[in-house]
Amino acid sequence: MKDSNNREITIGLTGNIGAGKTTIAAVFQEFGIPVFDADKVGRRLLDTDQDIKNGLIKIFGKDILTNNLPDRKKIANLVFSDDSLLIELNKLIHPRVGEVFREWRKNQMAKVVIREAAILIESGTFRDLDILIVVTCPENIRLKRVMERDHSNESEVRARMNKQMNEEEKVALADFVIINDGKTLVIPQVLDVLQKLKINN
Repeated sequence: MKDSNNREITIGLTGNIGAGKTTIAAVFQEFGIPVFDADKVGRRLLDTDQDIKNGLIKIFGKDILTNNLPDRKKIANLVFSDDSLLIELNKLIHPRVGEVFREWRKNQMAKVVIREAAILIESGTFRDLDILIVVTCPENIRLKRVMERDHSNESEVRARMNKQMNEEEKVALADFVIINDGKTLVIPQVLDVLQKLKINN
């Protein structure tokens, strides 16, 4: 963990599926911390960036397009069953997301910002950040949340969970851990992080 006094810092915020990292990001925003949603930007680039579209065609073939737009469902099904395709997809998208982030960062007046992403650790991006926060939640609660959110069955959600890095491994790399189990109050935890980092944007 690096000293945050009098300089710009970037906080990484991540957590496994269903942990509720987006909820925690919204709390930080309430305290004046700008949040860059890397996953949302990645989805937007998938639809709008011509170089990414061309790259997708090279990786998956022209059938990956539906109505001339990348078919996310097809992509998800393909990368889910083939890790090498997932690696190629990440190589294609993540550098562009990084470029968008750096441009976004230049336009922020705040000294401290958050970069929120599902695979901050898996992609290696966390190494470029100053602070890493991991949002945790018991597996059974995460399972229920995702089933309700995505209208998926248990086996589908568990299959997605099993593809992710173990939560304990993520926690071991974290500077701060925020519990988001629906019982533990999150605002005091966020305030504790801000106080310890002496953040006042």
